[in-house]
Amino acid sequence: MKLLKLVFILCFLFSNPQLNAQESCNCCTEKHDQFNFWEGQWEVKDEKGKTLGYSTISFV
Repeated sequence: MKLLKLVFILCFLFSNPQLNAQESCNCCTEKHDQFNFWEGQWEVKDEKGKTLGYSTISFV
């Protein structure tokens, strides 16, 4: 029972957005924006052209 309470408390603490907020973004630089080329909706195909799946990549 104590373990369950501990897990509940830890989940509450780490899910609080105020505790996880950062004053500055370490990856909000021009160099990091160079990886935005893969953002979008993608259709994945094999070498014969058969569709294998779809993927959507977005940055929040």
